[in-house]
Amino acid sequence: MVSCSRLGRVVHLGAVLLCCVLLAACKKDTKGKDGNGDTDKGKVSKANFAKVKEGMSPKDVEEILGPADGSFEVKPGELPGGMKLPGGADMPDMPKFDMGKFAGKEWKEGKTVYHVVFKDDKVMAKQIVDEKDSEKPTSKVTKANYDRIKTGMTRKQVEEILGKGKTGAGGAIEDFSGATVVWKDGDKIITIGFINDKVKVKTESGL
Repeated sequence: MVSCSRLGRVVHLGAVLLCCVLLAACKKDTKGKDGNGDTDKGKVSKANFAKVKEGMSPKDVEEILGPADGSFEVKPGELPGGMKLPGGADMPDMPKFDMGKFAGKEWKEGKTVYHVVFKDDKVMAKQIVDEKDSEKPTSKVTKANYDRIKTGMTRKQVEEILGKGKTGAGGAIEDFSGATVVWKDGDKIITIGFINDKVKVKTESGL
């Protein structure tokens, strides 16, 4: 038979073990997988991307953002966003020298892409590319479309190229009518004069 004192010790030990298990579970739930309270660690987000600093290693960055979703080529002399490096293709007269090893990695969050450029396995530059910007309607007020407008075209034909314009001035006398229509996108302006609903004259600015 098991003595009462021994049984009591077993029960006490079981209770202590149960408390330890419960405490460990609570610590994991409240502080995340690594127990330091950073439950967003390893997730792609703008807040975490802001934590990526120059000089970090690829491992450091992946601890913040998680595994990269892909990679991209870093062209000689050029970084994302138009940043330039010495010795690039646009600087043919510069002496060539060892510029180090470059690599680009990207992380995706919905339609937002985060780019990080590494030089010799250290963060050198980073950039956010919002793919929503590419969904914006493309302006029709362009030099190419302006060149398509020919004398004698009807207003309907012009609007098929440029879209609806804003009538700036107009008038009619017996069988004669005239109108000036303007298409504008920022500093880019196309102005077309119509006589009897047909292109008579056109001008442009900022194209």
